Amino acid sequence: MNFKRKKWIRSLHTILGIIVLVPLLLFTITGVLLNHKHELRLNDRFVKSEWIMKQYGLDLTAPSVVWELGADEFFAQYSGQYILNSSNVELDKAPLSAIKISSGFCIASEDKIHFFDHRATLIEALETGLSLPKGEIVALGTDANGKLVIRYQDGFHIADSPDLISFSPTTESAVHHWAKQGKLTASQLKQAKKTLIAEGQPLERVLLDLHSGNIFSLAGKILVDLFAIGILGLSISGLLIAKRKWKKA
Repeated sequence: MNFKRKKWIRSLHTILGIIVLVPLLLFTITGVLLNHKHELRLNDRFVKSEWIMKQYGLDLTAPSVVWELGADEFFAQYSGQYILNSSNVELDKAPLSAIKISSGFCIASEDKIHFFDHRATLIEALETGLSLPKGEIVALGTDANGKLVIRYQDGFHIADSPDLISFSPTTESAVHHWAKQGKLTASQLKQAKKTLIAEGQPLERVLLDLHSGNIFSLAGKILVDLFAIGILGLSISGLLIAKRKWKKA
């Protein structure tokens, strides 16, 4: 009976040692690095791995909506983030249309148009009834010269100049091109991911979350708890084995 118990404890000790080996190495290495965070300047270094960014809730799979703007130019919506070519832009409402005009890019919601220049810098946010003709915006288009045409529920208006200072009523026949949705090419998707990731996450935060298991959310916390239990079991089984050796000595 004593022999079987001794064998069982040794087997348990070996199994626990194998199980906790990798987490223990990770815990130790991250702990040492974090202990020297100032010397290693961890907060000045950034991680841009797609896998790491996904753990922080950044969805890089595919945009929910893409608008084609021209030769290798696009506007893409990723949940609450918006990408205009290689720039991350801010909008206060969900867009319903986007198009390139002669003087830049226009992104419209039902009652507002965000007007960006060719570098994706916001020039002005134009509101219906104020800077724009009154009404609910339905779609955007351009005439043959690249002037903005706005389709409202009750009619059409065209920009009198490239700077969108004034508009005049028009008809659908003035529209040369309507804004349309599409899909990102491989190169555009790569660019969108790069823009979304931007600087990435500070290395110090990533190491701290790896050390605590928070990087894997609830699953990470459970794994850390199991790791702690495994270390406890490893310690107890080690003491029992040592105790038997001390008795023999």
